[in-house]
Amino acid sequence: MSTSAETTTAAAPGAPKTTRTFADISADLHAYLGELLEGRVDAIEIEDLFTALADLTTLYTKAAATTPTGQLDIPGEKSTTTDVLRLVTALMRSQDINPFDLALWFSRENPENADHDDEMLSL
Repeated sequence: MSTSAETTTAAAPGAPKTTRTFADISADLHAYLGELLEGRVDAIEIEDLFTALADLTTLYTKAAATTPTGQLDIPGEKSTTTDVLRLVTALMRSQDINPFDLALWFSRENPENADHDDEMLSL
């Protein structure tokens, strides 16, 4: 997947619009999040975090759907195991998903079972 997709944004109401790539925005976000993680986490509104997380989840899902396997493997060094498990647990609770549901989905999403249909799994 290319990160060269462009988006047009305005810096402020009435300001001229500029064109930036997703890579540019991602780099800026990464730098900003680095600052927050240095002790300013309380400077964000939790609702804004939820919105960003939901948008990134949807973006990941749509990007993964463009691959032959329907998956994008995230490099392990990008997060810690504990952080991943905390996020997965929170996401599962938010959707009322239990470990058995996850096991069903995991076996369905396994690349060795890639001949599945593209219907959404309803739990």
